[in-house]
Amino acid sequence: MNLSFENRVNQLYMRLNEADDEIVDWLRMNCTENTTIKEVANSLYVAPNTIFRLSKKLEYSGFSEMRYALAKEKQQGESKYGLNVVDSDLHDSIGRTLELIDGSVIERIISRLREAGKIVVCGMGTNEFFCNLLVTYMHHAGLSNAVVDFEFSMRALTENDMAFFLSVSGENPRIVKLALEAKQKGATLVSITDVHYNSIQKLSDYNLYFYSDFLKNELAPDYTGLAILVRLLRNALMTGTVEKEKTN
Repeated sequence: MNLSFENRVNQLYMRLNEADDEIVDWLRMNCTENTTIKEVANSLYVAPNTIFRLSKKLEYSGFSEMRYALAKEKQQGESKYGLNVVDSDLHDSIGRTLELIDGSVIERIISRLREAGKIVVCGMGTNEFFCNLLVTYMHHAGLSNAVVDFEFSMRALTENDMAFFLSVSGENPRIVKLALEAKQKGATLVSITDVHYNSIQKLSDYNLYFYSDFLKNELAPDYTGLAILVRLLRNALMTGTVEKEKTN
């Protein structure tokens, strides 16, 4: 299967170093069919062979193939998703989140949910809204054993249970502590975080990712991608299959 640039990055995220991350971010924002490896190197003050090594890590034949593939995907994304909008934040959140969806992981999670004794969903702040929404969807799908909770339910978890952790950063100390406790009790853990290496993701048995960045002129992260992911989980809960929303 011909994987997209975002899927390649997601699958190899743990193997990417800081320089790779900077190159990926620059390419996402600036890459065109005419971008040269020298232009990228000069912009980021890195050696051209560092960029070439990244293209090989992502299993492209070289920089030219990576540049061409990413430029075409960016062009197709506007047409495919119908996102010809001025709001680039919205474009990124929707398009990149849809690229990150791994239907096979969602299907395995849904299968395990059907067997779980208790299901606990955790999140703090704005994430708690999405926790409540996800549990509501679970109830609609017949999973009355799902609750939104923190310490009380975590203490009662067993290896037959599941725990979901929603966190943009994946580094909230309280949530990380709860995830560690759930892991120690043998429960099945599901992380739902922004697409980057983080503590909660590392502890979890299943990882789901959305794309989030700080909104322009705001201090709060963008939760559009998380909303899309929760909606896709709802679809899978109700139908047993994963189908991305059609936006064109």
